[in-house]
Amino acid sequence: MIIKFLNKYSIGIYVLILVLSLLFLFLLMGASGHGFHFNFNLLESISIILTLCGIFIVPLFKTSIIENPIFSKLIHILSFFILLGTLFVGIYLLYENIIFDYGDILVLLIFTFIILFFLVINVILIKQVFNSLKTKS
Repeated sequence: MIIKFLNKYSIGIYVLILVLSLLFLFLLMGASGHGFHFNFNLLESISIILTLCGIFIVPLFKTSIIENPIFSKLIHILSFFILLGTLFVGIYLLYENIIFDYGDILVLLIFTFIILFFLVINVILIKQVFNSLKTKS
């Protein structure tokens, strides 16, 4: 029952987590007192680019609006690589969360659960895109 739910709403959950993570990033940037300076390191820049692409490109692989087969295949391939990228970023965030030793254990557990949930959703979407790409061939 839970697998059926996750398969059905995986795109919406994926986009929701990405949007909320961007909002949380901007909230932390504003709360730090340093203002909004976009001087990110390489990993942060790649993560933000993947997040924005994930919000706007990944949901397109399930739509029937795209009728051109070449464009549809391109969207599937882009979605696959974006999902792989966000999977690797999620694994890195999980690693960083595990080695982070400050703060309340409850907060760390909540963030660990959110990251693990995101990784599960990401794997489900990679499987869906891969299966859809195989059927389009």
